[in-house]
Amino acid sequence: MDTDYFHRRIAAARFAAMRATTMKAFRAHMDMALAYERQLHRAA
Repeated sequence: MDTDYFHRRIAAARFAAMRATTMKAFRAHMDMALAYERQLHRAA
């Protein structure tokens, strides 16, 4: 399993969250980062 993919997706989601201008967008991106982290733990 390529964990590098998940690490890149998590980093991208967190970066997008930091760039978000609304709380709704921030939460959506952080939710995606958490979802990818869960998938990463499942894959590892």
